[in-house]
Amino acid sequence: MGYLSKLRKPERVELSGDYWADVRAPSGDDNDDARDAAMGGKEGMAAAARARAKDPEAETPFDRKVFNHELLSRCIVAWNLDDDSGAVLSVTSETVAYLADVDRDRVLLAAQTRTKLPEKKGLPGNSD
Repeated sequence: MGYLSKLRKPERVELSGDYWADVRAPSGDDNDDARDAAMGGKEGMAAAARARAKDPEAETPFDRKVFNHELLSRCIVAWNLDDDSGAVLSVTSETVAYLADVDRDRVLLAAQTRTKLPEKKGLPGNSD
């Protein structure tokens, strides 16, 4: 199994009740797209650039909740969350927002830790 296959292989995360989500590591594009959304898209980033041009101390708005929802909607490859009729919900930033805080945190932690490959023994810098 190659580098990308190991890195991008989904991990099943158990959620509250009998629910689960299969989560993969975020790509650079996933992070960039989530960051762009959290900054208000192209319009928001352009407005922030104009504000910084006038005042270099101006803060760039960043909505952490939007970032997390966008990132998770890209990293969750499958789940079994369903509606009242039993139909499985599509994974979108809007449906990710329905996750309970504890479940969202579990999925986010799984996505973030998937970006680290296990170290191989005997390589420089390893104590094994």
